[in-house]
Amino acid sequence: MNEVPNISDWSGYEADFDSREAFQNFFGKSNSQMTKEYRDNISMRATDLRFMPAIPFRYYIIGFKDFLSYENLDDFSKGEAASSLFRIVEFKAEHQQADILPVIGDLLPTLEDIASDQEKYDLSVSICGDYSEKLIRIKNLIGL
Repeated sequence: MNEVPNISDWSGYEADFDSREAFQNFFGKSNSQMTKEYRDNISMRATDLRFMPAIPFRYYIIGFKDFLSYENLDDFSKGEAASSLFRIVEFKAEHQQADILPVIGDLLPTLEDIASDQEKYDLSVSICGDYSEKLIRIKNLIGL
């Protein structure tokens, strides 16, 4: 999906506070426009991703992955973005698989990179846990 999600793609966002918040922060914006929003508050925008309807989620999670992969982030921001990506994917794999399965193939290379080189993402195993184990859990949840 390369087009910015339209209003019909956001159907149902009105149902809860978190979805309305995501709509308010993302609706009508391209992934490139969201780069500044991610830089300003990675954790909050990552939380918004978790509460989006499926179509916007699929569009914006790829943008978030690209933000992590291609932006020149300081160590703290890189770690925050990497851990946020893992948390979102793990949540979706466990609770809303239909949302994530169509894009998991696009996300796995980045997840595998993080899991294989946590230090590059400033994610100490002793503090953050072993991301290789988290990746195995995600793969098991989605049947890979």
